[in-house]
Amino acid sequence: MANKMSITFKGFDVLAEQLDRVSGNIKPAVDETLKQTQSLIQSQVKPTMKPHKRSGRTKQAIIKESTIHWLGNVAEIDVGFKIRDGGFPSIFLMWGTPRMEKDIKLYNAIRGANTKRKIRKLQMEIMKKHIALGKG
Repeated sequence: MANKMSITFKGFDVLAEQLDRVSGNIKPAVDETLKQTQSLIQSQVKPTMKPHKRSGRTKQAIIKESTIHWLGNVAEIDVGFKIRDGGFPSIFLMWGTPRMEKDIKLYNAIRGANTKRKIRKLQMEIMKKHIALGKG
């Protein structure tokens, strides 16, 4: 169990149709887009874990590489922490508890508005690159 990320920016359907017309296969573009998204989130999460170094297990549970899961026409990738491999405390760090404030830097690294903007921009650039190259 982990956070899931997908391609959700406005206009994706239009770019997907263009890419399908150009190459006939959007899967390689979507795969690259999701891999780059996962990499972006990982690079933002790592530095936020420095203050949370009691045992180091939570930091070790950061997802470094993940596979893309396709269910029909829907693709997702895991981002954030591997909950079963020591990442369970990340839930409390991200969302807080009645006695502890959430770590806003960690929350923002995965779910913040700035991160969402970066993800949209990254995903759009990759899709447009694949359209321009005329390949999937």
